[in-house]
Amino acid sequence: MNCKTINNKNLNDMEDKLIILGRAGFKYIDENKIEYFINSEMIIDKNYDFAVWSDSIEFYENHLKRIHSDNIIYSETYDKKSKCYNGKLEYKNKYPSNISEGKKKHIIERITALSYKQGVKLEIE
Repeated sequence: MNCKTINNKNLNDMEDKLIILGRAGFKYIDENKIEYFINSEMIIDKNYDFAVWSDSIEFYENHLKRIHSDNIIYSETYDKKSKCYNGKLEYKNKYPSNISEGKKKHIIERITALSYKQGVKLEIE
């Protein structure tokens, strides 16, 4: 998977980073080295490169726990009418983000600024 890292040093010599994790997802590391996952999806559009779901921000460690195969339940049901199987993913454990709305807003502002700096256009949902 190809990742792109965008760094930013501010006047206090503190640094935050935005890592684009391929086609879906950003990893944001703030100036205090706290890691966050932001759900996004690469899109094909003349105005935007990624759609970002602002309510999906979670701690990166919790994201890794949530998507681990031991935490995923996959089931299928057969639809007689369409003659297709319908798959469903569920998580055994959900990990609440406990990230304040103010902090989420700050993260969205930072990833927007960092991505703009590199010519990456975001659509914030």
